[in-house]
Amino acid sequence: MSMPRIDHVRFDTRHLRAIAEAGYQVGRPAGTDAAPAALEALRPVLPYEAFEVVEYDPAAGVHRVLTFAGYTPQVAAAGATEFLDTVAFRYTSGHRVTGRIGLPELAGFEKSEYYAKYLDPDGWVAGMTAPLLLNDGRYVGMLHFSSTDAAAFGPTECALMDAVSPIIARIVDATRGATLPAMMIPPGFSALAFTADGRSAAVAVEEPDPASRPPRLPELVRRFLATGRTEARRHWIDPAGRWHAVRLLRAYQHTVSGTEPIGVVAIRQGPAPYGLTARELDVLSEVALGKTTADIAIQLRVSSRTITTHLEHLMTKLSCTTRTQAATLAHDEGLVRLDLDRLPFTPSP
Repeated sequence: MSMPRIDHVRFDTRHLRAIAEAGYQVGRPAGTDAAPAALEALRPVLPYEAFEVVEYDPAAGVHRVLTFAGYTPQVAAAGATEFLDTVAFRYTSGHRVTGRIGLPELAGFEKSEYYAKYLDPDGWVAGMTAPLLLNDGRYVGMLHFSSTDAAAFGPTECALMDAVSPIIARIVDATRGATLPAMMIPPGFSALAFTADGRSAAVAVEEPDPASRPPRLPELVRRFLATGRTEARRHWIDPAGRWHAVRLLRAYQHTVSGTEPIGVVAIRQGPAPYGLTARELDVLSEVALGKTTADIAIQLRVSSRTITTHLEHLMTKLSCTTRTQAATLAHDEGLVRLDLDRLPFTPSP
């Protein structure tokens, strides 16, 4: 791993003052205005004309534009997406140091399609990108800077950003809100959390293994939060055939603009409840929605007789004598398949 190059340059009092003023922003309430304020504090020693702050969401595995100034919206959007395919991103993320146009390691960037499409038309002849790394080494995003002055960024500016990166990283990471307490997660469950607009939120428990995560979790949470419910239970069967109990929980986190709802997805792998088969879970899920035998047969593309057989088997396993009992048990214990097609959930009365 490459280390920050702050030992190769000498900062003067202007640099130290700028770093200190940027550090003051860490204590401010979470919000996107803290990052621009920190960068403004660096302006006396960092002659940029445009900047962009990009956050990385590890749960969703995507980069998003947090805030920017000086760039067009199109250039800013590309800085969080198409830039990931450039030699500049591979260098800065791989070596975990700030990179700038003109470095031998970035040879070819100025001739790239990205440069020709997004930087050259606006005259951005100088550019610098810094990875945002917390003190523990965790990557939370990146910073882009541009200038029309070809001499704007040199070794001192790169070293400055290597030194400031943990400060800006803490600000960017803080915008995801406070960590949700572990006590709200059922025992034995791992969990992920998202806001209604798809941003991840921290949870004080272990995250589920990627193979155990249902697809399209941010969309699942968005639909769940829209119902106003505080909890919903479901079961998910992963591609390997493993069963997972899923709890969807409503929580809240405090932000600079007030309180916002958070959707927590808690997951625990386990045996199939009541010895149900995957097909029986499908049938029971439809029964819980009030579907008739004929409706279920059409939905699952089988005969009504096949559905009746499945019903007889699952009713025996559940010790239920009526469909109403089976539907009630399915709702109470989450014996409904987790499926976006079965969302939104019925809102609470």
